[in-house]
Amino acid sequence: MKRTRRSERFCVVIALIIGLSTNALTAKERRGSTVRVGLKTGASAQGELISVRQDSLLFRDRSGQEFTYNIGEILSLRVTGRKKKFPIGFVVFAASAVIGYAAGANPRTGPHDDDLRILSGVGTGLLFGAVGAIAGGVMEREASRGATSYILLEGMTEEQIQATLVRLRPMARNPD
Repeated sequence: MKRTRRSERFCVVIALIIGLSTNALTAKERRGSTVRVGLKTGASAQGELISVRQDSLLFRDRSGQEFTYNIGEILSLRVTGRKKKFPIGFVVFAASAVIGYAAGANPRTGPHDDDLRILSGVGTGLLFGAVGAIAGGVMEREASRGATSYILLEGMTEEQIQATLVRLRPMARNPD
């Protein structure tokens, strides 16, 4: 009976660790989306979207230098979403491992010896965790496919441009 309660406590502790780790990952510094700007002159630039203003966009390239482009000189934008707040693959792996451990260490389904039950729980947890990691990796890959959008500003009316800027504002580091 004591071993069963120990297994239950272990599962609760693992669930708390998962919950706290995802909260810590969401508290990291906010990053803007990566944007590739195509200018009407034929030049292009890429960087992190820092701020969206009424008539311009502010970017920071990899070297840390900031650039401002007026909306009138931008031909097109390719926006790649921000990095995920927490890794889906890890969360699915950890949840699957906890569920697998709970299923494997269940005294009603497995061996009745306490040590064997714990080992069975660990083995089943690792197996479920591996399946969860594969499923989480596929979910992450599929989620990142739809994260890129292409915007052609050439030919848009002023209202359409302003609506596009409103959509871009939450993707900036400083969404003002």
